Amino acid sequence: MSRRDGTGRDGIRVDRVEEVLTLDPTTYRLTSHRFRCAFVIPSSAGSLRYGQEVTERTKGVFPGTISLPAGVG
Repeated sequence: MSRRDGTGRDGIRVDRVEEVLTLDPTTYRLTSHRFRCAFVIPSSAGSLRYGQEVTERTKGVFPGTISLPAGVG
């Protein structure tokens, strides 16, 4: 039976959150981004730990043109 009294004892708990942004030192443009998180989820067998990591990197200059599709904007 789950408690719903606001104590957080039986709810999903944030175990860890980490975000790292790396900037180019001359242009201050974002060159990489990493986001990691982990949650502890209660279950009848104890607890489950769920983690996720998202990584992005940018490199070089995009030579193309970016435009909105017709009918947007």
